[in-house]
Amino acid sequence: MGKIAFEKLIYAADTWPLIRRALTITAEGRLVVCESETRRVEHRCGEAEWKKLGELLSVCDFPAWKEEYYEPVLDGTHWRLEIHGADGRVRRSDGMNAYPNEWQPFMAMCEYCAEIAGFGTDETYWCDHE
Repeated sequence: MGKIAFEKLIYAADTWPLIRRALTITAEGRLVVCESETRRVEHRCGEAEWKKLGELLSVCDFPAWKEEYYEPVLDGTHWRLEIHGADGRVRRSDGMNAYPNEWQPFMAMCEYCAEIAGFGTDETYWCDHE
């Protein structure tokens, strides 16, 4: 695929005990921003990185995602995703300890972003796995 069909994607997750992380991808400037409680890294993607990112995003099938996913548990992960389209529309999805079927490809995309940004695999809990 290679082409990213949105202006901005914002993913944020909070996991007990108070582990926060976020990923923002902005089409303008091909910018990837990875954040944790203690660190923020910005990375401008080159052509090959942007193309691979587009390929990873294409298998996430965001139109299939529901607005809400919830599994009632006291501790766990609350996550939210916003996709800002070029037409001004915003698509939102969020959950608590429950995930869409496309979660594994989405986490693979998040891990790729952390890798290219140099966020480091030592940032434990950066990405959740179902």
